[in-house]
Amino acid sequence: MAEHGDKTCAICLEEPKDPLNLPCGHSFCDGCLNQWRSRYGVTEEMRRKCPNCRARIPPSKEMVSSLLSHRVTKKRLEDNNCTSSVDYRQVCRAIARAEEDVGEDWDGVTVLQDNNDKQPLRMPDYIGKNHCPRGRHK
Repeated sequence: MAEHGDKTCAICLEEPKDPLNLPCGHSFCDGCLNQWRSRYGVTEEMRRKCPNCRARIPPSKEMVSSLLSHRVTKKRLEDNNCTSSVDYRQVCRAIARAEEDVGEDWDGVTVLQDNNDKQPLRMPDYIGKNHCPRGRHK
């Protein structure tokens, strides 16, 4: 496990800009980690692992925000009885993609910012657990 006091981004090997400390102890620039996660050719499985030690890492705040936003839209459409609309089907597909990015085994933990050696923030479990009621999406 890396030392939390280590002040070098494990990707660019410079002092981290907008630093993120992962639960495994490795530090990265927010931009470096996000760029690494979205890089072409990195498998879905690898995107959810630390580039240094391959320990499981939580989803980015953008991934969680996207998933939550789609869930709010889906709920609004359900409240307005629009479950057979094109918009509803599109939001269900967007939720499925966002859940894929976040990962099925996500336990609700995410790194939102440099946590200064504090425990990662725990997000509400419902963000990662709800599924599309049509049954086609997980």
